[in-house]
Amino acid sequence: MKRSLFIILGALCFAIAGKAQGSDVSVQKKNTDYSFLNDTVEAVKDSMTFEQRVEMINRMKLKQDAKLLRFEAGITGGFCDANESSYMVELTFAYYPLTYAGVSCGIEWNDNHGDRPLIDRYDDDEYDPKRVIKINLTPGLAFRTPTLWLSKRRAAGLMLHCEPGLCITPFCNDKVTFTEIKDAQGVGHPASYTDELYGNITTRNVRNHGGKWLAWRIKSALTFRSGDVFLSLGWLTSDFNIENGRNNIRYTKGKRYNGIEKYKHTNTLFASITGQF
Repeated sequence: MKRSLFIILGALCFAIAGKAQGSDVSVQKKNTDYSFLNDTVEAVKDSMTFEQRVEMINRMKLKQDAKLLRFEAGITGGFCDANESSYMVELTFAYYPLTYAGVSCGIEWNDNHGDRPLIDRYDDDEYDPKRVIKINLTPGLAFRTPTLWLSKRRAAGLMLHCEPGLCITPFCNDKVTFTEIKDAQGVGHPASYTDELYGNITTRNVRNHGGKWLAWRIKSALTFRSGDVFLSLGWLTSDFNIENGRNNIRYTKGKRYNGIEKYKHTNTLFASITGQF
């Protein structure tokens, strides 16, 4: 009887141990399955993160390339129309503390070329009393619009620029040497070549007074942008007149030396190239 009980207890212990071992194997297998599944999910996550990261880098690069920087510098050239034609060349600089608004300044050379066409060349020692050269300072405000991109790659785009400001002429009063002939009433008139041959002339050396040194101006442009380089075509209007420095030079008891009684505003068609940094 005791022997039978011992055999039965041994069999039960063996069965319990086997079941426990089988349970451990099942749990281990189950854990292995979960581990494989987790590894697969992590791999998918890593793959998606990499793709998103590449896309994010590309977007950041495009955004960086398309970014408007704070500083601009460039050169402008144009043809001016007022009482007389002239040309201008201007070196410009702008600072934008805000993305689309800032301040600007420039140095402008303005030349009417006297009696000669604008494309003719002057000798260094040649004096033309009708030639006027002005150097102007041009401080102002600067505004620009967001870029209208012409492609998804943002390789090229269009913008608008506008710069309302001032035109300051430091040396506004000209000094002119000219000849005149007086009539019977003592009124001076321009001397002709024949008058000069006969010597019936008076030579005068006169400096102007009360010249206009301050004027307003508005500069607007359509800009083509490629990266950090801007190419602009625009229009400038101002009440500056290159002859303002001769407004009070007159023939004796007569008309103004330059023959202008009413000064027109100056309108300029210009082109410019500018870089941002």
